[in-house]
Amino acid sequence: MTEEERKARKRERDRLYREANREQLREQQRLYREANREQLLERDRLYREANREQVQERNRQYHEANREQVLEQQRLYREANREQVLERKRLYREANREQVQEQQRLRYKANPEKWLERGRHRRAIKMRATFPGLPRTTAVAVALRRQLFNNSCAYCGGPGPFHDDHVEALDRGGLDTPSNLVPACVRCNCSKGPKPVESWYLSQPFFCPERWATLKRHTGRKWSEVEQLTLLEQHP
Repeated sequence: MTEEERKARKRERDRLYREANREQLREQQRLYREANREQLLERDRLYREANREQVQERNRQYHEANREQVLEQQRLYREANREQVLERKRLYREANREQVQEQQRLRYKANPEKWLERGRHRRAIKMRATFPGLPRTTAVAVALRRQLFNNSCAYCGGPGPFHDDHVEALDRGGLDTPSNLVPACVRCNCSKGPKPVESWYLSQPFFCPERWATLKRHTGRKWSEVEQLTLLEQHP
């Protein structure tokens, strides 16, 4: 028997032994790791420092090949260790304030729409204006809403620049959904504020029944009988 054949036979014998004693070997490895935790951590750290590029490339390939599993593991870990994760992030930001600010600046410069969208969503969560299952007001959704109003102010019909106005203000219980969002010029958005859109719009000198009908159609809002009578009195 050649040396190569003896090695192959030994490998096969070891494989069969591992399969037959899987649980015992796992328990032995666990006990060893617990008894030698510091030494193993230091060994792993030294290895990563000496082989940084290889480790990064291996991790990248693993993440690409197991993207869904990795994301799910990360989500479960964050849920199970929420306080520790938040505290670790806070400490990192405090210790690396300038680097974090520079990273955020570069990310915003590379994709401002994404960061505006994230900021809008955080504000909606804080105000309880969104919940799982509701459509998100993404940058694409905002662009489509502006197209519905021919890229003009939904209230006065004027040109931009636009604010993305919540027809039913979040402060009054409105939801941060595309159907509650319309383009509004700066003047109209600041004038309306959190006021009820019906009473505010009916009192404006630029009120237009056609634009109001368009706004109702694209937001699903309806007039009450009192508001219809008020409309007829103000705009015979």
